Amino acid sequence: MNAGDLTMHHAVHISPMGYLFLAAFIALGIWALIQRHVLSGYPAEVWFSTKAQLDAFDEAVARTSWLRKIVGRFRIPKGAAYTTLGVWQRFPILLLARGRIAFEEGSIRFTPFPSKHRYAMRDRNLLDGFSFEMKQTDLVLIEAFEPIDKVGLGWGLPWTRVVTTRPAPLNEFFLTIGGPNAYGMKNYREQALALRDKLQRSMT
Repeated sequence: MNAGDLTMHHAVHISPMGYLFLAAFIALGIWALIQRHVLSGYPAEVWFSTKAQLDAFDEAVARTSWLRKIVGRFRIPKGAAYTTLGVWQRFPILLLARGRIAFEEGSIRFTPFPSKHRYAMRDRNLLDGFSFEMKQTDLVLIEAFEPIDKVGLGWGLPWTRVVTTRPAPLNEFFLTIGGPNAYGMKNYREQALALRDKLQRSMT
Protein backbone atom coordinates (compact mmCIF):
# COMPACT_ATOMS: atom_id res chain seq x y z
CA MET A 1 0.00 0.00 0.00
CA ASN A 2 1.43 3.36 -1.04
CA ALA A 3 1.40 6.29 1.26
CA GLY A 4 -0.41 8.21 -1.44
CA ASP A 5 -3.28 5.75 -1.28
CA LEU A 6 -3.95 6.62 2.34
CA THR A 7 -6.61 9.29 2.75
CA MET A 8 -7.98 10.57 5.99
CA HIS A 9 -11.50 11.82 6.34
CA HIS A 10 -12.30 14.10 9.23
CA ALA A 11 -16.00 14.40 9.97
CA VAL A 12 -17.10 17.65 11.55
CA HIS A 13 -19.59 17.08 14.30
CA ILE A 14 -21.63 20.02 15.64
CA SER A 15 -23.43 19.60 18.91
CA PRO A 16 -27.05 20.75 19.36
CA MET A 17 -25.73 23.64 21.45
CA GLY A 18 -23.45 24.60 18.57
CA TYR A 19 -26.41 24.71 16.19
CA LEU A 20 -28.25 26.86 18.72
CA PHE A 21 -25.39 29.36 18.90
CA LEU A 22 -25.10 29.39 15.10
CA ALA A 23 -28.82 30.08 14.73
CA ALA A 24 -28.60 32.86 17.34
CA PHE A 25 -25.61 34.39 15.51
CA ILE A 26 -27.49 34.35 12.18
CA ALA A 27 -30.61 35.84 13.80
CA LEU A 28 -28.51 38.59 15.38
CA GLY A 29 -26.96 39.38 12.00
CA ILE A 30 -30.38 39.58 10.34
CA TRP A 31 -31.64 41.83 13.14
CA ALA A 32 -28.63 44.14 12.71
CA LEU A 33 -29.20 44.37 8.95
CA ILE A 34 -32.88 45.21 9.49
CA GLN A 35 -31.98 47.86 12.03
CA ARG A 36 -29.34 49.51 9.86
CA HIS A 37 -30.92 49.31 6.40
CA VAL A 38 -34.68 49.16 6.97
CA LEU A 39 -35.69 50.69 10.32
CA SER A 40 -33.20 53.53 9.89
CA GLY A 41 -35.72 55.00 7.47
CA TYR A 42 -38.41 55.29 10.14
CA PRO A 43 -38.84 58.85 11.46
CA ALA A 44 -38.32 59.57 15.14
CA GLU A 45 -41.47 59.59 17.27
CA VAL A 46 -42.56 61.62 20.26
CA TRP A 47 -43.45 59.18 23.03
CA PHE A 48 -46.18 60.19 25.48
CA SER A 49 -46.65 58.52 28.86
CA THR A 50 -48.38 58.97 32.20
CA LYS A 51 -47.48 58.26 35.82
CA ALA A 52 -49.84 55.27 35.76
CA GLN A 53 -48.05 53.73 32.77
CA LEU A 54 -44.62 54.33 34.30
CA ASP A 55 -45.82 52.71 37.54
CA ALA A 56 -47.15 49.74 35.53
CA PHE A 57 -43.74 49.36 33.91
CA ASP A 58 -42.05 49.29 37.35
CA GLU A 59 -44.62 46.79 38.61
CA ALA A 60 -44.06 44.48 35.63
CA VAL A 61 -40.32 44.48 36.25
CA ALA A 62 -40.71 43.96 40.02
CA ARG A 63 -43.23 41.11 39.85
CA THR A 64 -41.44 39.12 37.11
CA SER A 65 -38.84 36.54 38.10
CA TRP A 66 -35.40 36.60 36.52
CA LEU A 67 -36.15 33.34 34.67
CA ARG A 68 -39.25 34.85 33.08
CA LYS A 69 -37.26 38.00 32.23
CA ILE A 70 -34.63 35.91 30.47
CA VAL A 71 -37.20 34.15 28.30
CA GLY A 72 -39.16 37.37 27.71
CA ARG A 73 -42.38 36.51 29.50
CA PHE A 74 -43.07 39.51 31.77
CA ARG A 75 -46.09 39.71 34.06
CA ILE A 76 -47.89 42.76 32.67
CA PRO A 77 -50.42 44.56 34.92
CA LYS A 78 -53.95 44.45 33.57
CA GLY A 79 -54.69 47.30 31.16
CA ALA A 80 -51.07 48.47 30.87
CA ALA A 81 -49.43 49.02 27.50
CA TYR A 82 -46.83 46.45 26.45
CA THR A 83 -45.23 44.97 23.35
CA THR A 84 -45.19 41.39 22.09
CA LEU A 85 -42.48 39.55 20.19
CA GLY A 86 -43.45 36.41 18.36
CA VAL A 87 -46.20 34.25 19.75
CA TRP A 88 -45.70 34.39 23.51
CA GLN A 89 -43.02 36.90 24.54
CA ARG A 90 -44.31 40.03 26.31
CA PHE A 91 -42.28 43.06 27.40
CA PRO A 92 -43.38 46.16 29.36
CA ILE A 93 -42.96 49.55 27.70
CA LEU A 94 -42.79 53.07 29.07
CA LEU A 95 -44.83 54.82 26.39
CA LEU A 96 -48.59 55.02 26.16
CA ALA A 97 -48.90 56.85 22.82
CA ARG A 98 -46.62 57.86 19.96
CA GLY A 99 -46.97 60.88 17.76
CA ARG A 100 -45.58 64.20 16.57
CA ILE A 101 -45.47 67.51 18.41
CA ALA A 102 -45.67 70.98 16.93
CA PHE A 103 -45.32 74.47 18.42
CA GLU A 104 -47.63 76.93 16.67
CA GLU A 105 -48.25 80.54 17.69
CA GLY A 106 -48.56 80.07 21.42
CA SER A 107 -49.97 76.54 21.29
CA ILE A 108 -48.61 73.00 21.51
CA ARG A 109 -50.17 70.27 19.42
CA PHE A 110 -49.63 66.51 19.71
CA THR A 111 -50.93 64.42 16.79
CA PRO A 112 -50.90 60.60 16.62
CA PHE A 113 -48.25 58.69 14.76
CA PRO A 114 -49.54 55.80 12.62
CA SER A 115 -49.33 52.48 14.43
CA LYS A 116 -47.01 50.03 12.67
CA HIS A 117 -46.26 46.37 13.11
CA ARG A 118 -42.49 46.26 13.37
CA TYR A 119 -41.91 42.79 11.93
CA ALA A 120 -42.68 40.34 14.74
CA MET A 121 -43.24 43.07 17.34
CA ARG A 122 -46.66 44.52 18.10
CA ASP A 123 -47.68 47.06 20.73
CA ARG A 124 -50.76 46.41 22.85
CA ASN A 125 -53.06 48.76 24.80
CA LEU A 126 -51.59 51.96 23.34
CA LEU A 127 -53.81 55.03 23.03
CA ASP A 128 -54.26 54.83 19.27
CA GLY A 129 -55.44 58.10 17.81
CA PHE A 130 -54.55 60.02 20.96
CA SER A 131 -54.02 63.76 20.39
CA PHE A 132 -54.18 67.01 22.30
CA GLU A 133 -53.70 70.72 21.90
CA MET A 134 -52.96 73.21 24.65
CA LYS A 135 -51.84 76.78 25.07
CA GLN A 136 -48.29 77.40 26.16
CA THR A 137 -49.76 79.37 29.05
CA ASP A 138 -51.20 76.06 30.34
CA LEU A 139 -47.68 74.88 31.16
CA VAL A 140 -46.78 75.00 34.85
CA LEU A 141 -43.57 72.96 35.13
CA ILE A 142 -41.05 71.40 32.73
CA GLU A 143 -38.30 69.28 34.26
CA ALA A 144 -36.03 66.34 33.57
CA PHE A 145 -37.30 62.91 34.58
CA GLU A 146 -35.29 59.69 34.50
CA PRO A 147 -37.33 56.49 35.01
CA ILE A 148 -35.62 53.75 37.00
CA ASP A 149 -35.03 51.06 34.38
CA LYS A 150 -33.29 48.05 35.95
CA VAL A 151 -33.55 45.82 32.87
CA GLY A 152 -32.67 48.24 30.09
CA LEU A 153 -36.03 48.16 28.31
CA GLY A 154 -36.28 51.96 28.31
CA TRP A 155 -33.01 52.35 26.36
CA GLY A 156 -31.83 55.17 28.65
CA LEU A 157 -33.83 57.82 26.83
CA PRO A 158 -34.14 61.22 28.59
CA TRP A 159 -37.76 61.86 29.55
CA THR A 160 -39.32 65.24 30.36
CA ARG A 161 -42.02 65.70 33.00
CA VAL A 162 -44.71 68.19 32.05
CA VAL A 163 -47.17 69.65 34.57
CA THR A 164 -50.07 71.74 33.29
CA THR A 165 -53.34 73.33 34.37
CA ARG A 166 -55.29 70.87 32.21
CA PRO A 167 -57.39 67.96 33.59
CA ALA A 168 -56.06 64.38 33.63
CA PRO A 169 -54.31 62.82 31.83
CA LEU A 170 -52.78 66.12 30.74
CA ASN A 171 -52.33 67.49 34.26
CA GLU A 172 -49.06 65.53 34.46
CA PHE A 173 -47.46 63.63 31.58
CA PHE A 174 -44.05 62.60 30.26
CA LEU A 175 -42.43 63.02 26.84
CA THR A 176 -39.35 61.72 25.08
CA ILE A 177 -38.18 60.95 21.55
CA GLY A 178 -37.85 57.31 20.48
CA GLY A 179 -38.24 54.91 17.61
CA PRO A 180 -37.56 51.34 16.46
CA ASN A 181 -33.98 51.83 15.27
CA ALA A 182 -31.37 50.76 17.83
CA TYR A 183 -28.69 52.51 15.77
CA GLY A 184 -30.57 55.80 16.23
CA MET A 185 -30.28 56.00 20.03
CA LYS A 186 -27.78 58.87 19.92
CA ASN A 187 -30.05 60.93 17.67
CA TYR A 188 -33.12 60.07 19.77
CA ARG A 189 -31.40 61.29 22.92
CA GLU A 190 -30.27 64.53 21.27
CA GLN A 191 -33.78 65.19 19.92
CA ALA A 192 -35.36 64.42 23.30
CA LEU A 193 -33.10 66.97 25.00
CA ALA A 194 -33.86 69.49 22.25
CA LEU A 195 -37.60 68.92 22.81
CA ARG A 196 -37.17 69.55 26.55
CA ASP A 197 -35.29 72.76 25.83
CA LYS A 198 -38.01 73.94 23.45
CA LEU A 199 -40.72 73.20 26.02
CA GLN A 200 -38.82 75.13 28.68
CA ARG A 201 -38.29 78.10 26.38
CA SER A 202 -41.98 78.10 25.46
CA MET A 203 -42.81 78.98 29.08
CA THR A 204 -40.82 82.23 28.94
